[in-house]
Amino acid sequence: MIALIMLATAFATGVRFEEVPCPYGDGQVRKYFKVSANTLGGYDSDLASYSTRGQFREYAVSTCPSNYFSTMGSKLDSPIPAAANPAIAAAIAASRNTWANRDDPQVWERYDTAARIARALNKAPLTIAELYLNASWTARDHAVGVYVGGLNGPEASRNILNLGAKEFDKDLTPEAIKLLRYNLARVAHRGGFNDERDTHLGKFLALTSLSPSERKAGLRMQHISKVVEPSMQRQAVMALKEGLSQPGDPVLLIRARYQMADLHRRLGQYALAARDYRAVVLSGDAPSELKVMARFLLGGIEAQQPRPSHDTSPRCKSVCSFLRPASFGQRGPPLTWLMLPSKLGTPCALSNPTPWRSPPKVGSSPAPMCWTAQRKTLRPSPTSWPGDDSPNAM
Repeated sequence: MIALIMLATAFATGVRFEEVPCPYGDGQVRKYFKVSANTLGGYDSDLASYSTRGQFREYAVSTCPSNYFSTMGSKLDSPIPAAANPAIAAAIAASRNTWANRDDPQVWERYDTAARIARALNKAPLTIAELYLNASWTARDHAVGVYVGGLNGPEASRNILNLGAKEFDKDLTPEAIKLLRYNLARVAHRGGFNDERDTHLGKFLALTSLSPSERKAGLRMQHISKVVEPSMQRQAVMALKEGLSQPGDPVLLIRARYQMADLHRRLGQYALAARDYRAVVLSGDAPSELKVMARFLLGGIEAQQPRPSHDTSPRCKSVCSFLRPASFGQRGPPLTWLMLPSKLGTPCALSNPTPWRSPPKVGSSPAPMCWTAQRKTLRPSPTSWPGDDSPNAM
């Protein structure tokens, strides 16, 4: 066994393996161990971390060659109840039906098998979510590889994308343009900025100077990023949602909430992403690192939302919101009132409010509305205008 371990060390940098009995059926299975690693490859917004030596998650899932039973290598010594065998067999068969090659699964397909088996064994939803997250990350690894030099989170990705875009203003050689397009597509995908990824990748693939291997790499990234990875992410979202509906460790739950937000964003579900990012920002259980990323990504979503425009239609004027300047607890009447025409209680003329030196007469139609401090809810005040005890508008 010692000789086997020594030989296996050379199989991959920082990884060794040993053969152990498969816990389901017959035969042996490889169990991998991480000998050394680093985090110099950075991390992504959904908490995928990277080593410059290759990713251990490529080896962390073990699959029995005899029957495709898959589980995390660290769980190979967990006993399998005989009563679960039919459910496991069905899970393996269902997973194999989705494989591109039923006899040679990709690593993300093996993670899918492990997740289906975990579900058959009634494992916790967050355990299943972690398997699908790893499935999506291994697919991403095959699409973009490691960004040498590290890429530490979404803000770093955004900065590189902004700097890279300015490079196109220079007089670049065709080879430089090709490299820049491809690498910016990689960075955008790591950051979850899908529109920019598709733009750079599309322009890369449109180049006539690509070699066959370069075109193949571009098409692989395109397929994995738009088909394979999202399919794993959708499964992860379902498991995260189920896990968040159950009691648990608050820190683990807020981490799951953050990951669900980021998966929503990567899947183009921006309203859902914004909702969950806000929950993280407001949470007392979220680590500061998660709050920083959530706040940054939420800001990016909100910046893309269309700004309300001035609407002078009768429908807009049919309901009016009256916004008073912040008095910050000062007593006495406010000096200025701002009238904001609105649709169904939602302000529609935030940019050019009309100043009023005094409020319109009490009892005028329509009833005035008071905007709360959160700027989310309008509260009717049908009989009087806001007094000193009303929420400040600012």
